[in-house]
Amino acid sequence: MNNPEGAFSSPLPFMRAATAYAESKILLTAAKIGLFSPLPGGIVAATFARQHDLSEQGIKLLLNALVTLHVMIKENNGSYRLREDIAILFSRYPGMVADMLHHDHLYSVWEHLEDSIRTGESATPSTEDLSAYPASLETFLLAMRAHATYLVPDLFRLPGWEKKRNLLDLGGGGAGFAGAFTKAFKNLSVTIADLPDAIAITKRHLEETGGTDRISLFPCNCYKDSLPEGPFESILISHLVHIYPARDNRRLIHKAAQHLHPHGELLLLDYFLDENETAPKEAAIFRLLMKMGTPQGDCYALPVTFDWLESAGLTAHRVIPLQGGNTLIVARRR
Repeated sequence: MNNPEGAFSSPLPFMRAATAYAESKILLTAAKIGLFSPLPGGIVAATFARQHDLSEQGIKLLLNALVTLHVMIKENNGSYRLREDIAILFSRYPGMVADMLHHDHLYSVWEHLEDSIRTGESATPSTEDLSAYPASLETFLLAMRAHATYLVPDLFRLPGWEKKRNLLDLGGGGAGFAGAFTKAFKNLSVTIADLPDAIAITKRHLEETGGTDRISLFPCNCYKDSLPEGPFESILISHLVHIYPARDNRRLIHKAAQHLHPHGELLLLDYFLDENETAPKEAAIFRLLMKMGTPQGDCYALPVTFDWLESAGLTAHRVIPLQGGNTLIVARRR
């Protein structure tokens, strides 16, 4: 809903937003049953239903709905195929399906919104083992790798990567950023520090895909354990701080600053909010998800984040709004 005040002259646009979950569930279900996987020759409903143990009538209803949503095209012979631009997206970003499966898992979390609003508590039982979120760590890491591919072109635009030799990626399991950076910059080595379970899955993925000898893996809890020895010319903390409480993030930033090269940069990438805590839209909505889906997670306003940096002897050099409600903070030593 991006309507300015007074723009609703009819209930229908408002109700369309209120029922948008229906379109979301159609897309997520299509991903879950494999409709977005490459299928040469298109999709014949009866054949697809038989191969996947589905109802032929049900799959036809879903395919027709995808046509209505401008995702599929229905051919004259009754078969279906992805629209060319949609097919190109899934080809260019193969991790999109994993990303959608992750969001399908989160769909059930939203059912607890009212409970969380009433109680002020997370709908998720408290635990020290955050590798248990979400239910499938591997799906989560694949989704994070996909998410990195959406955003890495924006990070490439930062000057100076060609001259940098090392990068520490805190919570970078999945190797989305690490893989992209080592492929683009031949002088750069990346160390990924993440929970042991995440590192084990990342190691297997790198071995299966060829990986690179310029990616090092360091199993640890970044918040509790020692970090890899530096100094690092760049340290990236991407979509990690929103899982943890402010006091823990302050300590993490302080710890990271101690491993930063005197002329290095700390890169904070996350759903940060403005000082009014109402924008970007995606961050404000994601904040509700963190309230429901993590024991102590939150999306933090920029002034709060700047305070963490200042207490660690850093200052925000640049604040860059990115696509999808993401914000990149580039911090340096004062």
